[in-house]
Parts: sequence; structure tokens; C-alpha cells
Amino acid sequence: PATSLLLVVVLLAGWLSLDVSTIQRMSRSALATIFLNANHLDLFDAETQYFEQASLAYPLLHMWSLSVEEQFYLFFPLLILLSKRTSASLGRWTLVGLGAISFITAIALSSSASSAEVSFFLMPTRFWEFLLGAQSALIVASTTLRPQHKLLLVNAGLMGIVSSALLFGATNAAHP
Repeated sequence: PATSLLLVVVLLAGWLSLDVSTIQRMSRSALATIFLNANHLDLFDAETQYFEQASLAYPLLHMWSLSVEEQFYLFFPLLILLSKRTSASLGRWTLVGLGAISFITAIALSSSASSAEVSFFLMPTRFWEFLLGAQSALIVASTTLRPQHKLLLVNAGLMGIVSSALLFGATNAAHP
């Protein structure tokens, strides 16, 4: 609902104040957002240069990240269901293996200037991040973990977020 409202407001405001070509571009982005593939539009659309200063004024620029997230939320439950049909050990190792493949692929693609954007915008190379987050949430929610250990893990996560913001900030640090 929030995304729908955002799209309606942005498209109406754009219709009232922008030129035809910009409205068309925004409409393409809105459609890509609705169909959960704005990350593909931003990756393959020559007009959208995410890292360029001029793009900062584009109101739907960051919808790609929601698309990546939604793609994970569609894919991950299916993967969990499939892993439940196998032994617990095999399912767990399958997830660990997919996470490792995702991480290694992200690093490999990020090391090449020509494919760094692929690593940045696509869900398979960000899968390991979501998987790590899901595993962290499960660990913290565990009833067998002592409260002080839960607090330690939560604080370590917060320190990771803050240190990432401070260390990488607005630099052109490569993903991952």
C-alpha cells in the first residue's frame, strides 16, 4: 500500500510538472516497480545512471532495492520449502552453499569494472546478504540463546551497520 501511494503521488506530481520524456521514463520505472523488476530497469536502462549526481533528483531511483528485496522474499520461502522436503542437514548445507556461491560471485563480478553493476543490482549476488540477515534473526530469536548473548549479537550487528556507514560512506567502495 505504501509503495502504491508513493507511485500514484509521484506520477501525478510528475504529470503536473515534468516534460513528456521524463514522465515516460518515470512511468517505465513505476511499471518496473509494480512488477518487482526495477533493479533490472536500472541496470539495463541507458538513461538511468544510478551513481551519477543528476540521478539524485529522480524520485523513483531507489525502488530497485525494494525489487531486490521482494525478489528474495518470493524466492526464499520456496527454497525453504524445498529444503524441508530433504533432510535437515542437506537443506542447511544447500542454503550455506547457495550463500557461498552468491558471495563468491558478487566478489568476482565486483572486481571487474564492466560487471560491477551486475553484482550491485541483481538479487543472486545479494542473496548471501539476505541469507545472513535471516540467519542472524533466527539466532537472536532462538529460545536457547542466553539474553546476554542475544544482546551481544544485536550490538555487533549495530556496530557493523555504523562502521559500514563510517568506513564506506559516500565513497565509491565496490559491492560487496
